[in-house]
Amino acid sequence: MEQYTLERFSADLATSKKFLSECDALLASSAPTDRERLNLRLLRAELETFVTGYEFKGFMFPLNFFEGMHIDFQRLCGWSSPATADEFRQLIGRYKKCSGQAAQVVDVLKAAVAEGRTLHKISLVMNALISY
Repeated sequence: MEQYTLERFSADLATSKKFLSECDALLASSAPTDRERLNLRLLRAELETFVTGYEFKGFMFPLNFFEGMHIDFQRLCGWSSPATADEFRQLIGRYKKCSGQAAQVVDVLKAAVAEGRTLHKISLVMNALISY
């Protein structure tokens, strides 16, 4: 189960910057094939998006109408097709870890509110409006 903490996102930033440098070094070399060069450019674009967008702290908005652990939790069973007792135990084990991740999400939301960062209510209630 993914960790959802501010510390993890800070570590992700440092790792992304390191990977950007590695991508640049590989792209500057003559070794990559055309396909590898394309893959490196695509990876670099993803990393660059995260690094340049980090200052806006979008990760402090982990729940909205479209995505979040509340959506993933509903889909978790559908993402796997447990066929054996062991596979069901693994799925139940993942479900049990959801409470820990939920506590981390709550901590991030509290930090966001402390910084004055919140989503507009339409981002949170759109499903209710559509269903109505």
